[in-house]
Amino acid sequence: MTEERDQLNHAYDELSASLSRMTEDKDHMSQANVELSRSLSRMTGERDHTSQANVDLSMSLSRMTGERDHVNQANVELSTSLSRMTEERDHISQANVELSTSLSRMTEERDNMNQAYVELSTSLSRMKEERDRINQAHFEEMQRIMYENQTLKIELDTQRKEIEQQSKEIERPEAQLDLKSEQPLVLSEEVTRELSIVQGQSEGVKNMSSGDNAQVQKEVNQLQKELENINYELESVRNLNQILITKERKSSCDIQEARKVLIKGLDDSAMMRGKPMIGIKRMGELNLKPFQDTCNQKFSPADREAKSAELCSLWQEEIQNSGWYPFKNIVINKNHY
Repeated sequence: MTEERDQLNHAYDELSASLSRMTEDKDHMSQANVELSRSLSRMTGERDHTSQANVDLSMSLSRMTGERDHVNQANVELSTSLSRMTEERDHISQANVELSTSLSRMTEERDNMNQAYVELSTSLSRMKEERDRINQAHFEEMQRIMYENQTLKIELDTQRKEIEQQSKEIERPEAQLDLKSEQPLVLSEEVTRELSIVQGQSEGVKNMSSGDNAQVQKEVNQLQKELENINYELESVRNLNQILITKERKSSCDIQEARKVLIKGLDDSAMMRGKPMIGIKRMGELNLKPFQDTCNQKFSPADREAKSAELCSLWQEEIQNSGWYPFKNIVINKNHY
């Protein structure tokens, strides 16, 4: 735009110079016309002196009249050209003003775009920092969840083993209780039979002496007391057996609930496989691939392998330390993570 404005200014200067020259030519022609008119008057006065001179003067006058007409025509054309050039000059001046206005507007727009670019760059940097903080927080949260899942899995395995052991211990007393419950039943049946026999015998000895009858009645009463004790013991064994069965059912429910929690935890871990995390390749050994993926994004090709191996080795040493806990609480938008 500046080059176009310079070209317009140069054209305007040339047009002004040409206009000045044409104005000077017009003045010269006007002066020549005046002089020509004077000469014509003088020659008209001399016409009376000589015919030849008159003829010559007439011819000269005709010629000069033609020249004057030509000069007048040229003057008209010059005036027309001058008007046209003046109009072009005004047009060029208007175009120059519009060009200056457009240049100012474009300069202002450029400044606004530069300001917007600076603001956008600042906002982009801030968003990138926020994204890095969120990714770091997410990574640390995933590590904490993995650690808790691993701990929960170990606890669930331990609890499952304990429950299985308790189930085995419960099964042994149940078998013993079955034997014990059968023994009182057999004993109760035997005592009942003996009591029936004794009662039958007591019917047969009603006519016996009072001393013998008292002895038999004493034995019957003793057998009845033994039968009551056996029935009480049998009821106690049955109650204990029912309590043990209830505990066994509750333990089975606890095992099923722990199994569901473990399956859900494993499913949640499987759902997060698409996200970058540190996985266990074998018991006690870290997976190197997540470190390689992260280093491929942050380091040059020459340093990726060495840096990933170094980080993996460092983490491998740390996780073998039972007192190491790599997570910390951070605050993002007044929220604790």
